[in-house]
Amino acid sequence: MKTHSTIIEVMLLIFCVRFPLCAAQVAITPESVVASPGDIGVDVGICLDNPEDFVSSIQLDLCEYTVEEEPIDFMACIFCKLTERTPTYNCESFELPNGCCRVLLYRPNPDYSIDPGLCDVVTVVYNISDSEEYIGTPCIINIPENTVVGDFEGLPLTAVGLSGEMCFPDIDTDGMPDAWDNCPSISNPDQLDTYPPQGNGIGDACDCEANFDCDADVDANDVTAFLTDFGRNQYNRPCTAQNPCYGDFLCDGDVDAYDVIKFLEDFGRSQFNNPCPVCEAGNWCVYQ
Repeated sequence: MKTHSTIIEVMLLIFCVRFPLCAAQVAITPESVVASPGDIGVDVGICLDNPEDFVSSIQLDLCEYTVEEEPIDFMACIFCKLTERTPTYNCESFELPNGCCRVLLYRPNPDYSIDPGLCDVVTVVYNISDSEEYIGTPCIINIPENTVVGDFEGLPLTAVGLSGEMCFPDIDTDGMPDAWDNCPSISNPDQLDTYPPQGNGIGDACDCEANFDCDADVDANDVTAFLTDFGRNQYNRPCTAQNPCYGDFLCDGDVDAYDVIKFLEDFGRSQFNNPCPVCEAGNWCVYQ
């Protein structure tokens, strides 16, 4: 009985001594990957920080979440590739029914294992959807799930998954990815596009409504065009689809004092002073 108890005590001692040493961390790297809607072949690296033990295999699921942790699925896992740390390993990656990408990295023979060290052991390649369904979703969090790291004997280590981000470029940090932002250089989370009333695809925050000739500034040429139509109304050369009015900012059929105030808001803008966004010259308003 004493012998049996001693054996158990020795086994527990070995387990307790070994357990702290058998720890591994799996992390997504780099911490933030900048991707654009429609990108093909975005690399997401998987790092291994395992300072105490040799490793023979890794399994984990990379899942997609918004910053609010609501599941979404706009990344398609394509394939995985090896790094300098794992030149002779085998690597597999495939989509799971729940949208996660499962990654399997395992050694080709029992005699090879990953040395203790830091960082890249495998890279997973994704395609990024350009569906407008994801407008307003600038970042996702990759959270490694179902992570199992095997030591050189194939026994599981205590593995901790560290999350990383994949972000759409958002220069003005207004929460709207640049590819969908109607004013990418100036923060406008409301995305208002009220001038003219039917909108023109350029947000009010950066639109140069008075840049009638679309030459990146509001100068004397635009003043001339505006004055040519100033005073027109339903009784005096009405604004029509066939004969539109430059400067009818409300598209209400006339160019009056209100339109002068709106014109002056943009006057003087140039390539050196709050440049006008790219636009296409055309009829100012679409009249019925």
